[in-house]
Order: sequence, then C-alpha cells, then structure tokens
Amino acid sequence: MPVTGDADAAIDACVDRFVRDHHCVGLAVGIVRDQSTLTTYTRGRTSSTSRRPVDTRSVFRAGSITKLFAAIAVMQLVQDGALDLDDPVGDHLRQFEIRSPTGAAPITLRHLLTHTSGIGELRHPTDLFRPVIGMGSEPGRAMPSLGEYYAPAIVVSVPPNDRWAYANHGFGTLGAVIEDITGEGLPAMGLAFMIDDVHGHREVLHDGGLPGFISHLRVAPDEGLGVVIFSNSASQSIALAIASFGAQLLEITRSPNEYLKTVPLTQAESTPGSPTRDFDPAGCYGELTIRSFIGPIHAPHLLRPVGSHDLRLFDLDLGSSTVRIAFDTDAIHLGLPLNITMRRRAGSFRRRMRWFVGFGATLALAAAVAFQRRQH
Repeated sequence: MPVTGDADAAIDACVDRFVRDHHCVGLAVGIVRDQSTLTTYTRGRTSSTSRRPVDTRSVFRAGSITKLFAAIAVMQLVQDGALDLDDPVGDHLRQFEIRSPTGAAPITLRHLLTHTSGIGELRHPTDLFRPVIGMGSEPGRAMPSLGEYYAPAIVVSVPPNDRWAYANHGFGTLGAVIEDITGEGLPAMGLAFMIDDVHGHREVLHDGGLPGFISHLRVAPDEGLGVVIFSNSASQSIALAIASFGAQLLEITRSPNEYLKTVPLTQAESTPGSPTRDFDPAGCYGELTIRSFIGPIHAPHLLRPVGSHDLRLFDLDLGSSTVRIAFDTDAIHLGLPLNITMRRRAGSFRRRMRWFVGFGATLALAAAVAFQRRQH
C-alpha cells in the first residue's frame, strides 16, 4: 500500500527540513513498500543554473550506489553456477591482468566484494592529477572500456586479506569479470551492500558521491521496504547527514503511528526525531574553528552555529561564499583530513601547559622504547 495520511505528511515535513537545513538545490526521494509500490517526493531545481523543477524524470548521478548492481550481478552468476566466490579472479578475467606481490595468495571474487583484495584507490601516482583521481573522463572524449582503462594490468602491492581498504578499482575488476563471463557491457563499478541493525531491524545500505551529487540507498529486505535519495548538491553536511535522513524516512514508513507518538505531526517541522539531536558541540565549547593543512582554510576559520534544531550544523564563511558543514557522531568518514580546533569558554594557560607537557612526555617515552628495541 502507498504511503498515505499522517505518514505522508510527516515524510513531507522531513524532506522539507532536510532541503532547508542543507541548502539543497534539488532533491528526489523514492520510498518502496511491499517491494513494489513506489511513492516519490521531489524538491527544488535540476541545477543551480536552471529553473526547471525536479520531477520523477529528472536525472541524477547515483555514484557508488551503482556498485550494488555489480555485486548483485556477481551473486546471480554464483547462483547460476558460472562463478564461485572463492575462484581466483585471474581464472575469469581476460581483458587485463591482476599482478599480486610475489608469493601472495591469488585474489578471489570474495576479496573484491569485501574490500580485502589489496587493490588501492589509484592505478598510478599520476591519477592524483586526473579528473576525480583518474575515475573521470575528460569532456569530449569517449569513455574507455574497462579493458582499455586498466590495461595491461592492475598492480597490487599488498597481499589479499592483509587489510580492509575501500577500492573502486576492485569493483571495476568485478565489472570486467561480469563482462567476460556474460559477454554484456556493464559500465558500472560496484560495491557490496553494507549491513546495519536499526532498533532490531536488519537494513542494508550504501551511499554514493560524485562531484556535484550525493545519493543514498537503504533497504529493509525482511519487511519489503526501501528508500533511495538523490541530491544534486554536494557538501560535507549532506554527505554526513544523508544516511540518518534515510534511516528516519524508513522509520516513518515502517511505523508511522509509533513515529508520530514520539514526534507529533504539529512538531515535525521543528523536531528532528534523531538520536543525534542531543549532540551539541557549541554547548561544550565556546568557540569552534576549523582549518586544513592546505587550501582556502589553511588558517583557522570560525564556525557559526546555524541555529536550527540540528545542533551538528555550522556555517563556514569563506568570504566569497558560505559553506554549511556538519559534525558526524557515529559514521566512518572517508574524506580529506581536517584539523578541528575546539576551544573552551574558560581556557587556561595552566591547562594548555599540562597538555603540552603530557604530549612531550609521551613522545620522549616512545623515543626511549624505540631506542631500547634498536639496541636489542
């Protein structure tokens, strides 16, 4: 059955709040119930330079969500008996080679699906100077095939199972295996579902991100529920908040009456109903500044609380523009390193000196231990 009544109004309010809090240019949300019925919610414009409103035919870039399609295709081939998860990739790959360290065990399909293959995020160091670190094509040039893109080989410097590392190229390799087995063009790189437990409900999910776009997909397979979110705005605040936004939409869809008991419809516009609402960095620290090692914020910049119900949100004034950012409280963030300085309202010279003395003593102890080991 479709989402109706108070639940529909609560979802509308939730979507409106997300768009407002995160300055979304455009947003599209699709909610699936009973594995078949789709309800859509659209807001904003198709781009910052267009007046065309987002509708059900608007095109968004899904980013890493496409990785799920490669994973599903591999599992379908496993079900059909054409592949086994513990097969060495080289047994099925014809378009290019996988060159592992000498003596290392062969990389299997299971390694690729679980990010334990040892494949890194760069094909070559020169990818650092290419569009989207080598994963984007230059305007006007045809997109290369996977064979052309990776030929003659992907060189792996770390043995499989040595560590976990997010690897787009590992799932590009899966796409090539699917092509070689089935004989069909499969242009998506893939990543298997991530698994979560939300108040006893099993959910699988994945985010996606490309320049200018952020997306999220979340499914409760045991209940036949799902939500997909597409945004044509890319910011740190959206990237960090979109997963909890998806979880909240699924919560409303799953149990609208229970949700509305906690968050009455008359308060839905001002109450987030999220466990992160109690996180208040500005209440603990009188002044928050942020800086990076390089770039436009290499010097400390003040963060201003937005003043909305979501206490994670702050505005960063860059002079020519203002960027909205968010503090993340529980997710793994794969991004550029930032040095965040938090200063207490009543900072004291004595407290700072204790910190520096303690840090210096730790360094001295580490140096002494290293010297002793070297002597032995």
